[in-house]
Amino acid sequence: MSKNYNDIQKLQDKHLEELFKYLRMPSLSSENLGIEEMAKSVKELMEEIGFKVQELRVGESYPYIFGELGSGDVTLLIYNHYDVQPAGDEKLWESKPFEPEVRDGHIYARGVADNKGNLLMRLQAIRYYLENYGDLPIRIIYLVEGEEEIGSPNLDALAKAYGHLWKDADLCIWETGGVNEEGSPHTELGMKGVTYLELHSKLGDHDLHSGEASMFESPVWRLVQALNTLRSPEGKVLIDGIREQIKPPAERELQMIKDQMFDLQETLRSEGRDSFLNNEKDKDNILKFHYFEPTCNICGIWGGFMEPGGIKTIIPMEATAKIDLRLVADLDASQIAGMIRAHLDKRGFTDIEVKELIALPVGKTDVNNRFLERSHMLLEEAYGVKPDVTVTSGGSGPFYYIASQFNIPVFHIGALYPANRSHAPNENIRVKDYQKGLSAMLHIIDGLGDTSA
Repeated sequence: MSKNYNDIQKLQDKHLEELFKYLRMPSLSSENLGIEEMAKSVKELMEEIGFKVQELRVGESYPYIFGELGSGDVTLLIYNHYDVQPAGDEKLWESKPFEPEVRDGHIYARGVADNKGNLLMRLQAIRYYLENYGDLPIRIIYLVEGEEEIGSPNLDALAKAYGHLWKDADLCIWETGGVNEEGSPHTELGMKGVTYLELHSKLGDHDLHSGEASMFESPVWRLVQALNTLRSPEGKVLIDGIREQIKPPAERELQMIKDQMFDLQETLRSEGRDSFLNNEKDKDNILKFHYFEPTCNICGIWGGFMEPGGIKTIIPMEATAKIDLRLVADLDASQIAGMIRAHLDKRGFTDIEVKELIALPVGKTDVNNRFLERSHMLLEEAYGVKPDVTVTSGGSGPFYYIASQFNIPVFHIGALYPANRSHAPNENIRVKDYQKGLSAMLHIIDGLGDTSA
């Protein structure tokens, strides 16, 4: 299949125009905007390719699109999502977020990196294989959801009801995937868990004159002081009982850190920062903290008078913060809200309300699985360089519900690169990565179907 890349380049305009059709369709799960239309379009595309497609729902969920195609000794599960983040402040975009544009070899649009680029690229690769090489040499089962950007709240229920449809898969290609700074294919062996919480402080039923700050407490200060007990200045999570549950890294995981390709300066440049947490400069220390320490992050905090340049001297009656905790093995996402509640109560912050919004468990892949080793070999053949394999993603997702609980190993292949700006203005991927990822996907399909391997 060595001629794939050149042949695919000839189809670049066709593939990109098809991708642009889906990028022009806002599909915002957080606002229930365009979701049903997008699900219908994905279903129709999969049916056109030849998938036997079902639309699955549980409770009040958005549609899940599930397709089956091909046969063989190997079953490959592919997971993607069709929902995207809101555009945010459109003034920060250099082009309209839902009108894709190619500039300097980059495709700019909301959702192109997360996750419609990889979704279309993979479906186009499957269609190309069928049109140019005949029947698939493997069985592919494809699951596409529309709630990932709001924490996949119904995926646990879906897995309980329909997990039998994919539980026997030999391997799973996850939604993300692409290359690192050096152009090596990047794959991850897990995802952190996450608990997303809202903390609220309210004292009284109206704002007070700030001249009374000598007599009355401020809920803003209460909230700030409560938050300050959750994390040390160095970034270590201090919630009572959490540190005793953290699983120390295995020797093989520590060796993976030493072997990992990680350019400190390029990472700082691509993330727009001057230094790492605690001004750490040692690669191994940075990655060890990143992979094996939980985090407690303040996503937003507000309360009282916030008009820029204005003056209003008050004691606000309430304040709110949203926080997320990224979790490592063996922390249980479902227990975190209760642990924080007990932690705050013990310190006298019984007045602070704690509301859980999301709780996703940690997901991990068995590094010794034979299909995982085979997928890494195929990635190396497709790209001509060894894959950059990392212990886990810094982010979170429904990895556990789809794969970990069924012991399905996961790897990544796609069109992303480090500066793709997912969830941010000017989200983008590079055309060359899209083309290369499509070609590599063909090699994966063919290689997994090679019964002599």
